[in-house]
Amino acid sequence: MTELIKVTKIMKTTPIPISSKIFTKKDLKRISKIFIDEHKKCCDNDNQRAVLNFSWTLEDGSLLQTESTEILEENNETLDNEKTTRLRFSFYDLKENRDITLSLIQARFNASEILISSDNKEWSCSIIHSFHEALKYVKTQNNFFYKYKSSISNILLVINSIISFLITAYLGILKPNVPFYLSIITLFTVTYLGYLFIVKPINNLLLYKLWSSIEFDFGPEDKKVEKCKRKKTLWWLKWIGGTLIGGSIIGAIGSLIAWKLTK
Repeated sequence: MTELIKVTKIMKTTPIPISSKIFTKKDLKRISKIFIDEHKKCCDNDNQRAVLNFSWTLEDGSLLQTESTEILEENNETLDNEKTTRLRFSFYDLKENRDITLSLIQARFNASEILISSDNKEWSCSIIHSFHEALKYVKTQNNFFYKYKSSISNILLVINSIISFLITAYLGILKPNVPFYLSIITLFTVTYLGYLFIVKPINNLLLYKLWSSIEFDFGPEDKKVEKCKRKKTLWWLKWIGGTLIGGSIIGAIGSLIAWKLTK
């Protein structure tokens, strides 16, 4: 007697990490079409076990949920009046064991991704390709400071250490009879103060607090915290840079005039 062996299908979940992106409503509309198209296929095949959901979490903690993307239309002001902090698009096909979940969180750390689950490899590959194509049109955070923030931070630490060593060495030349242990204490003190008052503020201000890994470029302008901080910081940098350059030019002109008068 032949024993029948039941073969269990294995679902595989494939993640697509998302980071360093700025999403507009147009981008989300393009991505949502993948979810809508899959749900429409199920409806056309009389599949009643397919579920489609779009949800937005607002700054005040309230949740908006819908089965359509009318909220993403340009003439719909729902998302323009409130700040969105996270969103979630999901499609579940319980009949064919197919799941798609998009989770975007506006944060400085990488916590956004797309999850595609299915026991059908061909279907999964097709969906993955569709998402990669859609994500190509999303603007990337390509600012120099954001792109190389880790390297810049390390360089600042090295520069701080070198300057601290030079200051300690210079003080040692001025005071040659100072005990060695006091020189070591001075080195650590100067290094720590340089980190506390120079390196750390630069890291926090320019490298880590002005950009989020994911940003939503819709909603009230005054609620786009990182964008507002970038504008203010840029204004101050221009003002400081202009003052320094202007002062240098005036100083050079003054020195030139003084030199001419003394000839």
